[in-house]
Amino acid sequence: ISGERRERPENNLLENSLRLAIGGEFSATELEVYGYPEDNCKYLFFIELSDLQFPYIHVRKPLSGHNITLFDECVPLVLQKIKNHLEKYGKLLTVGEVETGDAFYRHLISFNEERWKSLRSNECGMFYMNPTQREGLMKEKSDAPAGFSFESVDVHRDGDTIHTLWKHGFSAEITKSRLRYLPSICARNEQGEIVGWAMAARFGQVSNLFMMPEHRNRGAGTALEISVAKEFARRGMRVFKYVEVSNPSVYARSLRSPLWTLWTTEDEDNNDTKKRNSIYFRFFERMVLIEWDTAEKQEKLLEILQKDGRGIPNNLVVDTAIRYTIQQRYPVSRMRYFSTEAANDASPKYVFVFEENSKAFSGFYARPPPCGHDEILLQEALAELIGKFKDRLERDGEMLMLSDSFTRHVLHNLLSFAFLSLIDVSPPSTVEVFYMTDEQMRMAKEMELQPIAGFHADSVDLEKDAARIHDNWIHSASVESTRARLFHLPASVVRESSTEEAVSWDMSSPFGQCSNLFTIPSYRGKGLAVLAQLQLVKSFISQGLRPFKYVEITNWKLLEATRRHPLWTRWETKNESMKQIEGPVVYHPMNFTTIRKRE
Repeated sequence: ISGERRERPENNLLENSLRLAIGGEFSATELEVYGYPEDNCKYLFFIELSDLQFPYIHVRKPLSGHNITLFDECVPLVLQKIKNHLEKYGKLLTVGEVETGDAFYRHLISFNEERWKSLRSNECGMFYMNPTQREGLMKEKSDAPAGFSFESVDVHRDGDTIHTLWKHGFSAEITKSRLRYLPSICARNEQGEIVGWAMAARFGQVSNLFMMPEHRNRGAGTALEISVAKEFARRGMRVFKYVEVSNPSVYARSLRSPLWTLWTTEDEDNNDTKKRNSIYFRFFERMVLIEWDTAEKQEKLLEILQKDGRGIPNNLVVDTAIRYTIQQRYPVSRMRYFSTEAANDASPKYVFVFEENSKAFSGFYARPPPCGHDEILLQEALAELIGKFKDRLERDGEMLMLSDSFTRHVLHNLLSFAFLSLIDVSPPSTVEVFYMTDEQMRMAKEMELQPIAGFHADSVDLEKDAARIHDNWIHSASVESTRARLFHLPASVVRESSTEEAVSWDMSSPFGQCSNLFTIPSYRGKGLAVLAQLQLVKSFISQGLRPFKYVEITNWKLLEATRRHPLWTRWETKNESMKQIEGPVVYHPMNFTTIRKRE
C-alpha cells in the first residue's frame, strides 16, 4: 500500500502495529496477522495473543467496504486459529465496525458447542492526524502546566496504580510492559505524586489518557496526550486514538482540536454532511453457568450431586437449601441455583447457591468440588456470577460469600483486576464444618431432652424472644431478618422457668446450618446450650434434614468441645499426600467473606 491509499485512516492500525512488531521492543504479547482471501487479501486480522490475557482482534475491512459473505467465510478460520486461547480464557475482544462484532458473535455461539454472550460494546470515534496535522504537532508546545512536572513513568513505583485505575487494563504485567517499551509519560504534582498519564497500545494508538479528578481542567491532560503523540510522529508513525462516544467532554474537545481529524464518510441520506465511522470494542465471554430455576430442575440437581455420595459434607448446604426452596419454606429469600455444565448427568464441577434476600443483604455459597479445583473454570464461573448480581451488590452495599480458601483466593484476584468497583473485606471469618453422620442422627433422635432444674426447652415466641435474640447476635443483619428466620426456620430456646425468659437458644439459616447458638453469660456453665442445640437438631432430623454447623476457629473452647462431642463429626478427609504436614487427615475450613462496594 503506497501513496494516498497508505494515508487513509483505515491503514493507521496496519502501519503502526506492523512497525512495532518489526521493531521487536515490545515482546509481552505476540502479534499475528492474517489476510483473507489468500490470493487477494481483502480482510486483515491483527491478533494480540498472550499467556497473560484473552485474545484481542482488530479487523481492517476492505477499503471498498464490507463484504459480509466473504467475512462470514473467514471468521470461523480466525476462531480456529485462536481456539486454544479461547478455551483457556473464555473471553474475546474484537475491534471494528458493527458488522465485525455481529459476525464474530454469530460464529462464536456455534463455535465448539459452547455458549457465549456479548458482554458490552463500547462505541468509539477514531481520531487521527493527517500529514499536515502531524507537522503542526511537532511545533505544538507540550510543556507541563504550572503545578505539574512531566517525566517518564517509573514502572516499579507507579505501574500498579496506573493498571488499577485503568478500566480497560486486563493484565498488570502487560500494562507494565506497555509502560516500559511503548511511548508513555506521566504527570506529577509538586509533592512528586503521580496524578496523570498517557500511554500507547500494542496496535499503535494513543491510549489510557487519564488525570486524577481533582487535577482535571488545568491543561495537563492535553499536554500529556500531545507528548505521547509526538513520540509516534518522531518515529515516522501514524498518530491516532479511539475516544468513547460515552465520554462527551473528551470527545467534544477532540472534535474542536485543530490537531485531530475524526474519521468520517459521506452520509448517504444527506449529501451535505458527513457521519462518524464508529468503531466498536466488543467484549464476548463464554457462559459457563446454567441456572436450575424450577423445582423439577432443582430436584434433578440434588439427585445428580448425590452421585458423589449421599450425605457427604460437600452437599450439606445444597441438600437443605433445595428442600427449603421446593417446600417454599422461606419466602423472605429467593434461592437461586447455578452450576457449571456437565455432560450426561455427571456431577458439575461447581455449584453456587445464591440468596436474594428482601430483608437483608444477599449472599452466596460456593460448593467445594469433591475432586479438586479447576482454577480457570472457577474464575470464569465466579466472574459470571458476580456479573449477574453486580447491580444488586452495588445497590445493597455488600454481599456475603461462604467458600473454601481456594475459592476465596480466586475471588480476591478476580475483584483485583475485573471488578474494580468492589472489594473483599479481609481477613475472612474462618470456620470448621461439623455435621452428623447417619449413626449420629440415629443417636440424637433416640436421646431424651434431659431436664435441667429451673429451666425448660421451648419453642420460640416471636413477640417475647425476637428482639432479645437479635440484640445478642453479633452477626445479625436486621431485626426483620432475625424474625423471619425464627418464624420460618427451625429454632429452639431454653427458658428460665421462674421468669419464662429465654436465656439460651439456637436457630438456623436458609442455607441450612445451625447458627447463633448462644447463652446469656450469667447462665453459662449449666448445660443450657447443649439442651437448646439438641432440641434444634431433633427438629432437623424429624424433617429428614441432616444437621450441620460452623464453629469459628477463634472460638477455641467451643471448637474443642465440638470435636470431642459424640454427636458431631468434623469435615475431614484422609491425607493422600505425604508432602503435606497436616497429619493423617486434612480438615476443610470454610470462609465467610464480605464483598463490599469500594468507597
